[in-house]
Amino acid sequence: MKKILLLIIGCITLAGCNDDVLNLNNPAQYDESNYFKTQNECQESVISLYSVLTMRPFYARDWYFMFDLLGGQASKTANLEVPFVQFDEFTYNADNDYINWAWTGYYRIAMRSLVAIEKVSAWETKTSSEAAAKELMLGEAHFFYSYAYYYLTELWGDVPSHDTWTSIKNDPAKPRTAYADIQKKMEESLTVAIAKLPEEWDSSNLGRITKDAARAMMGKIYLTQGQYDKAVQILSAVKADQLHNNYYTLFTRGNHVSKEIIMQVVHKFWGWGEGNSYYMWGGKESWGSGKAANCGRHVEYGFNDWNNVSVPDAAMTKFTYSLNGKQYLDPRNQEIVYGDGTIGDGDFAGGKFDYKPNDGTAATGYKWKKYCYYETAEHMNMDDGDYSSILIRVADVKLLLAEAYIGKADYESARKQINEVRARVNATPYESLTAANAFDALKTERYIELFGEQHYWFDLVRWDRLGKVDMVKEIGRNMKAQHKKFPIPTTEKDTNQFMEVSDGWN
Repeated sequence: MKKILLLIIGCITLAGCNDDVLNLNNPAQYDESNYFKTQNECQESVISLYSVLTMRPFYARDWYFMFDLLGGQASKTANLEVPFVQFDEFTYNADNDYINWAWTGYYRIAMRSLVAIEKVSAWETKTSSEAAAKELMLGEAHFFYSYAYYYLTELWGDVPSHDTWTSIKNDPAKPRTAYADIQKKMEESLTVAIAKLPEEWDSSNLGRITKDAARAMMGKIYLTQGQYDKAVQILSAVKADQLHNNYYTLFTRGNHVSKEIIMQVVHKFWGWGEGNSYYMWGGKESWGSGKAANCGRHVEYGFNDWNNVSVPDAAMTKFTYSLNGKQYLDPRNQEIVYGDGTIGDGDFAGGKFDYKPNDGTAATGYKWKKYCYYETAEHMNMDDGDYSSILIRVADVKLLLAEAYIGKADYESARKQINEVRARVNATPYESLTAANAFDALKTERYIELFGEQHYWFDLVRWDRLGKVDMVKEIGRNMKAQHKKFPIPTTEKDTNQFMEVSDGWN
């Protein structure tokens, strides 16, 4: 079987054909009643789940802008387009395209997962190898069902939910389902996924979902509920335990084979004459004959290229913190940004980095090093966009486990997990953690270690719900209480008569 990044990325038409077409008895015309009869046809329903992650507003381009800006880990320059500036300034509303695309995108994943579950379950296998493949496909489909609803509920809270593909067809408009009820469904699906998925795939199936990815997602669900015993149990069961030996190269070309990565979107540049590298501005799965999977982050964030964002001074101040009773500058500052050499790397492949204190202009302030190639090249282009966007990795899981231990007041176990992550960059270890400082240490560690990986916003959502932080105070800027959730998209309010939005926002 081909690698996921090489597999066809094509929408499967699920609507029925009209009577005229059916009367032609054309074998090239399919509907859901006469498709999904073979292993390859069933596999296509599962492949379609992965493909959504390269569509708008996800990992080809938009996702990193949205949540780095919201979380204050990136800031606008004059080059940044207006809909993204709205995330930086908290001026977005229900008509923001990226919010609409996120709503549509996650419901697309949820719908496709239910199609896959229904059709693969009904597939009559003829051999033991087909039966084994069927189990794996069902595991992937159940994972993506939970994955989609996790983000829908973390971003919007109570949302309409469906349990089956038949439900979507027969009764597409639904009222909002309670957050806790959706979480129960997510937990059920992840339990199925963990049972059916493999511990690992062979190299020809790079990027496919494993048990560890499902365990990590289950751990996140338990953490959102404050169920720390369950979170420790499932996160401790994650078998991946190897940290990449170099923090910087974990985010550049070749990272897709790193043992640290648990879940990834594998990007691929196919060439200027094959595929279409510009699909990330709105191209669908058919752009470039399906060969369109590169990412644009490196050039979008790159200071010597498109320079659409900087790193705010306020974000960099968090790299200096209290450690063992003293002020400490975290060494990861040198791996994440370019700066004056003391805070931020002072050199790149083109020579000395020309750092100027931030005065609001695009040519000043700290600039991105993470996910950029400036250590080996003075400039980058679209053809450098073949690396992996990392969604879940070992360090993330270790810190989630540390958070669960802190919830159980097991500060020594939490300290061990945090210090294992810090050892990779030779950061000074914590000598002790107590009830007074453990959560702050965990919060700082997740902020720095996962900087620019779009976790911070969702960490704050979780901690705010549990009463550990106030998101508005943590973020500052122009954020108001209503921004803790995204607004319900106008299109949803206009088309779903059951959608109740009492405050005009969410």
